[in-house]
Amino acid sequence: MPMTQSSSLYLILQRALHIIQHHAARIELLLNINKCEHLQLNTQQDIFFRDTQQGQCQCSTCSHRSPVPYGLSVPVSPVVKYLGVYLSQKARAQTDITKKLAVTYAGLKVLRTSCQSKDIPADWKFAIYRQVLKTFVLYAVQSETLTAFQNVKLDTLHFRVLRNITHTKTMLYRRVVNPNDTPASNINISKKALDLGYKGHTLSAEAINRKLSLLGHIIRHPETVEHKVTVASAHMYRRHATNFRVGPPKLHRAETAMADAYNQIQWLQQQERAALLMRLPNAPPPPPVAPPEPHLINHEYYLNGNRNTVWQLHDWQLQRVYTTVRLKIASNGKECRVASRSHF
Repeated sequence: MPMTQSSSLYLILQRALHIIQHHAARIELLLNINKCEHLQLNTQQDIFFRDTQQGQCQCSTCSHRSPVPYGLSVPVSPVVKYLGVYLSQKARAQTDITKKLAVTYAGLKVLRTSCQSKDIPADWKFAIYRQVLKTFVLYAVQSETLTAFQNVKLDTLHFRVLRNITHTKTMLYRRVVNPNDTPASNINISKKALDLGYKGHTLSAEAINRKLSLLGHIIRHPETVEHKVTVASAHMYRRHATNFRVGPPKLHRAETAMADAYNQIQWLQQQERAALLMRLPNAPPPPPVAPPEPHLINHEYYLNGNRNTVWQLHDWQLQRVYTTVRLKIASNGKECRVASRSHF
């Protein structure tokens, strides 16, 4: 049972742990102390078990001014695994992404013979990739804040799988080992996979889509706790600042999702304005602009927001993004149309 803790809430967390132990013992469900882990976030304060598994706890946390000492301390761990996600003390996605990529590459090594086999149809191979490898490596990615380097690592895995399925050698092989003029860039691999029936996005673009889907869900439900944590009452992004954090400001999932949404909305509106200028007199209005094709991997529509773009969109710009998304959702009751235009 991993437990996270901030420096101002350790007493509340410790008392909650004692209450859980007490009520679990009443139904003969004793807590397995050897499997408990403590993840310290912005603090060095330890958490202690209750003094006994049975009966009422008499420690100073549960009984004011009690001389009874605490029980054993919860073992501290720099990384814990909870619901399939690896959480670290620095609250970064590096540990989780690295471990998932390692397991995915190991699975790809096992499936390499099947991916390279010419007796298996290509659509079966793409189905295995979508349902096994992609599902695992992108698990809970909508709640991660990925850096540019992590997005590159995800796309590297994506194109390695496509190369195995399309029987295409790497650029190093084409230029050094066996020089020839056969196109083998990532763009060519994407087009070749499209010809074979693969219509999916790269892993970094898929991560953006899932992140924006979660953002759209949060904005559509202002009564939820997620909405109250993400957005303030004045429809401004709620910044997360505390005196216990060290180092420069860090990007968070919500603000990067808003930056990505702003980028896609601006591109769609620009295309719509260009289509209106090209419309003939008395002609019907042009249809809604569709997002670019997935194989256009370097398109500006699928660019990830970085630190500079997020800082530029802070304050009134993030409020404008929130208001724009709310108006788009309110003006159209069908969520499918909104998803087709802005991936929410």
